[in-house]
Amino acid sequence: MGLGLGVLGLVAVALMVFSAARPAGAAFPGRDGRIAFDSNRSAGDFEIYATQPGGSDQRQLTDNDALDYAANFSPSGRRIAFTSNRDGDYEIFVMNADGSNQRALTDDPGADADPAVSPDGERIAFYSDRDTVPAKGEIYVMRADGSHVRRLTNNTESDDYPNFSPDGKRIAFESNRDGDREIFVMRADGSHQRQLTQNDDADFSPAFSPSGKRIVFDSALSGNGDVYVMRADGSHQHRLTFDPDEYADWGVRP
Repeated sequence: MGLGLGVLGLVAVALMVFSAARPAGAAFPGRDGRIAFDSNRSAGDFEIYATQPGGSDQRQLTDNDALDYAANFSPSGRRIAFTSNRDGDYEIFVMNADGSNQRALTDDPGADADPAVSPDGERIAFYSDRDTVPAKGEIYVMRADGSHVRRLTNNTESDDYPNFSPDGKRIAFESNRDGDREIFVMRADGSHQRQLTQNDDADFSPAFSPSGKRIVFDSALSGNGDVYVMRADGSHQHRLTFDPDEYADWGVRP
């Protein structure tokens, strides 16, 4: 499901209900213009699909009895990182943009989910509960081949849904470390973690604008669950939608 907002560029909004690590519903690619998304239209389980921006040439890229979701293109548009539980627990996978050569990048008893490829294509940030008892999410980063996994956040609550800034120097994410879900930002090495929102209701699913100057996010502040935008420092928060809309992603203007 998409929502075009001409003044602010192109915002893709998708809604999906899933209780483990919450996915984004759609992802804009690099150069070839296709959009990847997850859907349960086929057999009741979620699979990854790709389509042209106008909705034509829709193709199913994954096909198994497990859950495949949270697709994220590499900057070149040649590969897609995604989450799957096909091996028994949630792991980060990667495949070619046509669905071929699917392989796991992580292999851990904990849940790994919500991959975000860095703008240079060299790193992937993701959610994992691998090192926590009881299980709670933290933000990790690894090389694009799955090596050199490193933990970026470490606190008593859950952090999730990382998103790189266009220059790759910052990561926005959501956390409930102050009692409810709020938007935070940190340097890409995990340092200088800073809270951007401080509302009475949940704020979640941040995504940088192509310029890196603003962040679009979802909030329950209105009572519905709507899409908001703010400056990258957390100021000038502004509501964009007035219906139950969630999981926004800010793409470049075509």
